[in-house]
Amino acid sequence: MLGDVASINLRLFQIKVTHFIIFIQSNQVMIMNHINRRCFLKTTAGLLATPALLSSASGASKSNEMDRIGMTTVVYRARFEATKDKNSGPLTNALTLAEIPEFYADRFKIHNIEFWSKHFESQEKSYLDTIKDAVAKTNSKLTNLQIDSSYNLATDKESQRNQSINLIKQWIDVAAYLGMSSVRANCGSGKVETAIQSLKLLNEYAKSKNIMMLAENHGGISMQPDTLMKIIQSVDSPNLRGLPDFGNYPNNEVRYPALKALMPYAHLISAKVFELNEKGQHPAYDYGKCLKIAEENGFKGIYSIEQWTPKPIAQTQEEIVDWAIQQIQAAI
Repeated sequence: MLGDVASINLRLFQIKVTHFIIFIQSNQVMIMNHINRRCFLKTTAGLLATPALLSSASGASKSNEMDRIGMTTVVYRARFEATKDKNSGPLTNALTLAEIPEFYADRFKIHNIEFWSKHFESQEKSYLDTIKDAVAKTNSKLTNLQIDSSYNLATDKESQRNQSINLIKQWIDVAAYLGMSSVRANCGSGKVETAIQSLKLLNEYAKSKNIMMLAENHGGISMQPDTLMKIIQSVDSPNLRGLPDFGNYPNNEVRYPALKALMPYAHLISAKVFELNEKGQHPAYDYGKCLKIAEENGFKGIYSIEQWTPKPIAQTQEEIVDWAIQQIQAAI
């Protein structure tokens, strides 16, 4: 009897051990399958990512190139009532800021828009709301506000300097309300140290509104490359950056070295075009070389197309912009 019980217990023990071994083996398979699945997914993900990596290595894809191309309303200044040629007579094809987002998107596929302060009809919120709606409707964004009017941040006349600072603050408020990324304020004419102090004050105000301040080689003391660099470095803030303008240099001997020196500080580039010759070339300076300097020195921001000459040119604005877009696409 005792022998039979022992035999039964032994048999039950053997069955439990067998089940335990099967359990361990099954879980080993499950674990290995899980590990193999993870390895498969990781490997597959890497393979799927390869085309994107190759595309990135060879330059921006066609669909992304326009993300780095923008345009200022300065290009179409002749079609704005406030900046048209005084001898042109009544405008038959007038533009407004609220019409620009749709026009730029439909005609050029451009969604990065830079506004010129002279094109604002008002600073009232009701007017600004129409612009906000137009920008949102086209899925565009406002990259910068070029502030040009009667002000001087470098003057030693305290009352004039204070008025200038207050004026820029008003435009910073406008930029903030519209959801812009930055504003460009001219350094002015006068003392470099005064301009630095003015921009320090304005930069703090702009930073409180989540707006970046930009300093450009655009008139006055900023036209000297070393002076502009000194101003940016002396303000010493990641919120105040540079806005290199391809065209605003006296000659090519100054232009190319100055652009290279300014690139590490550049947030936005004014990719200015003057005019084209009958061969479709840009004789004033090597536009492609300017782009190459920017790219080779690490610029990853937006090229905002601008056209400026003091006299009428042979090409239409559309021809100029199409040419500039092609040049930028070839460079990035």
